[in-house]
Amino acid sequence: MVASIRNALPGDIAECVVLRGQTRENAVSVDRLRTLGITVETWGHDVRVEKLIGYVAHDGRDEGLMAGYCFGDTQSGEVVVLALRP
Repeated sequence: MVASIRNALPGDIAECVVLRGQTRENAVSVDRLRTLGITVETWGHDVRVEKLIGYVAHDGRDEGLMAGYCFGDTQSGEVVVLALRP
């Protein structure tokens, strides 16, 4: 059960990066993201300048646990990442 869904903030990105490596399909590790130029800093910057817009969902059983997220490119409209915790 999802307890809450809200707009993603730059402060959420560190947890997003970790969760990305924990997905069942197409998991991408922190190290692999870094080789692609995706870090907490670069992703957070893109959220701050509204190049990316996203939503995060928190688990209803543990409000502090991020259950998943989705981000889209504000210029192209493309969904760039959708990740859910198993």
